[in-house]
Amino acid sequence: MRNVLFALCLSAAFAVGGIRSAHAEASKAATDGVTKIAIVDVQGLMSDSKAGKSIQDQIARQRDSFKEEFTKMEKDLTETQKKLAEQKDLSPEEAAAKKKDFEAKLMEANRLVQQRRQALEKAAAEATMDLRKGVVKVVAEIASKEGYDVVLTSQNVIVSQDEMDITAAVLKAMDKDMPDLKLKVDSAAPEKKK
Repeated sequence: MRNVLFALCLSAAFAVGGIRSAHAEASKAATDGVTKIAIVDVQGLMSDSKAGKSIQDQIARQRDSFKEEFTKMEKDLTETQKKLAEQKDLSPEEAAAKKKDFEAKLMEANRLVQQRRQALEKAAAEATMDLRKGVVKVVAEIASKEGYDVVLTSQNVIVSQDEMDITAAVLKAMDKDMPDLKLKVDSAAPEKKK
């Protein structure tokens, strides 16, 4: 009886092994014609890459620099306005001329603030676009090397398998190839109107 039971168990084990092997071969055959897909967290790459962090640091430093400049201008304008208000012995023509001069300085300061803000926004947009191009370039290289037919952003995917996510590989390649991006802010003073 034991020999019969042993023989049945042995044949069942071979049958299960054969089923698993057949299933593995069927799975391989089914995947040969399937599109190979990868997922990338583009937003994460934009913020976590060395170049992305570099851009954010440069923007923060430039904002601080502009803020210092604006604070000094505001202080100078406040002092000028205060002195102008204290000068009671001016003729109406002198007072009008000084008031006109002060208003011109105020308008120039406002124009400079606008120009600096626009220059920083433009530089940030250009640097971000360069970073996005870098992400696309690295993703395309990895997709070609690894044989991916489609690469989707993780923001457009609801469910995926962890092994489909190539963000870490893209981040590593980006940090090697593009460790820094320079922010190009045109902060030249605006020309005075004549």
